[in-house]
Amino acid sequence: MSQINWINRGSNDGFDESYGSKATIARQLVDLAINNWSSVIQDFNYSDSTHPNEYQLTIIAENLGSDPRSQGFGGYVNPASIEVDVNGKPFAAIIKMDDDAADSVEGPWFFAHEWINNFSSRENDYYGYSSEIIGIDFYTVIHHELGHALGFSFPFPTALAIGQHLTPVDSDNPNPAIVALQNFVEVSHENSTRATFNGGHLWPGYNPTLPSNLVAYPQPFDLMSGTPLTTSIRQMISPLDAQILRDAYGYTICNLNDIPTLDKPEINCTTQPEPSPQSL
Repeated sequence: MSQINWINRGSNDGFDESYGSKATIARQLVDLAINNWSSVIQDFNYSDSTHPNEYQLTIIAENLGSDPRSQGFGGYVNPASIEVDVNGKPFAAIIKMDDDAADSVEGPWFFAHEWINNFSSRENDYYGYSSEIIGIDFYTVIHHELGHALGFSFPFPTALAIGQHLTPVDSDNPNPAIVALQNFVEVSHENSTRATFNGGHLWPGYNPTLPSNLVAYPQPFDLMSGTPLTTSIRQMISPLDAQILRDAYGYTICNLNDIPTLDKPEINCTTQPEPSPQSL
């Protein structure tokens, strides 16, 4: 397992002030999300000795109602807060979570006391709808924001290595909606990685004005999609998310078949990890 350290847990994290009696549950949900990402990313394969051999996270809860960066998601990672080493790998970041998720999305927060098993429908093994989730699922959102901190972030103003893997969908088309799209394609593994980014998110694909022959790979139901959140949805880390981080940063990841799902939330990454590309 990789080492992800929440360095301000319980100390100036704003959870008691923001979440009151639910602060303990909120922290436990963050712990679970960190544990999931630590298991999916088996090793960051850091080689830059100028920073600790771990990822250091600062997570703060506060009122983000007037902050446009949290609109539609309930939290955000400022790319400028991501510290990047000489190999383009992130090793520290600041995540901010809204106090109630009510101003920018269909809040309030839902803090799960136990695992949700009852899904009325699902789009795949990692995205489901449940009437038991009354509000915006805090567990889902912190997973999403952790994904940004670990590398799903637009490479500017940072020097993240993911920028080396993004190419314009159509560099000759001046349409702003197309200019914003960049493809991520890696075919050196048995399971090729194909995705389209729109900023720091995977492109959900909702744009009927785009030409039908556009070569792009929409992901409307992925954890790292740019689709604004609504109530009653639970999302999990997908194999695609793991593959992108593996290919962009040289992380060693868990075997894709062992990644937790809606029906199998247990961490079981005991089999041989997926081989990582040569370290960046």
